[in-house]
Amino acid sequence: MDQPRSRATIRILKVFNCIRPSIVGEWRGNWQNDLNQKGEESLNLRQEVKDRLSGVWSSNVPIQGQRIGPDVIYFTGNTDQRQYQCIGLFQGNRLRLKYCAPRVQQSGRYYGWAELARHGSNGEASISARSVNMPREKRRSLTGTWNGTYENSLSSTR
Repeated sequence: MDQPRSRATIRILKVFNCIRPSIVGEWRGNWQNDLNQKGEESLNLRQEVKDRLSGVWSSNVPIQGQRIGPDVIYFTGNTDQRQYQCIGLFQGNRLRLKYCAPRVQQSGRYYGWAELARHGSNGEASISARSVNMPREKRRSLTGTWNGTYENSLSSTR
């Protein structure tokens, strides 16, 4: 039989489910592709309603996409010569991109990757102000050593 959860447990679960690093802003770094080309990279991201993304990639490619969970984004962008498809993974204070670039006028495609850091900050991931619906003075740090019991909600026996 299921045990009722305490209010404190529910609050902690809500906080863990809501906290997501902010992805909005300018990111810079370096790219490389499977044609042995490399260079500097930039990505300017805006987050719209319902996790929709827009922005500019590599200074000239308008992008549209979506945030897929707390640490993954997907976006596409087009130029006259290429149709870019990209996925990004946030790892700590970095954004790692992997992309495919099919050619529009010719056959073929190439693959590339980039590692970016937030520009104009100390490199630390930040938490979106709207990510937790509690007044600032009531927020608590969840860092440190935690111990207790684990509840597997899928198990029917104890």
